Amino acid sequence: MTSSTTPTKRSRRLGVHVIPKLDKYLARRPNPAAKSRRRKKITEYGSQLMEKQSGHIQNRYLP
Repeated sequence: MTSSTTPTKRSRRLGVHVIPKLDKYLARRPNPAAKSRRRKKITEYGSQLMEKQSGHIQNRYLP
C-alpha cells in the first residue's frame, strides 16, 4: 500500500504552507503528520533534504 501524498499531509509533515487554503488544517493540527512517537534529532543532511523537498513541493502546488 502506498502512503498518502495529499497536499495537506505533505504541508503538515514539512511545516510549510503549500496552499493558502490549508492554513486552517495547519492551525488545527500543528504537529507533523506521522505516527505518535518521538522522532530522532534531525541531522544536518536531513535538515538540508527537508528544505530541498519543501521547495519542490511549494513549486509543485503554486498556480
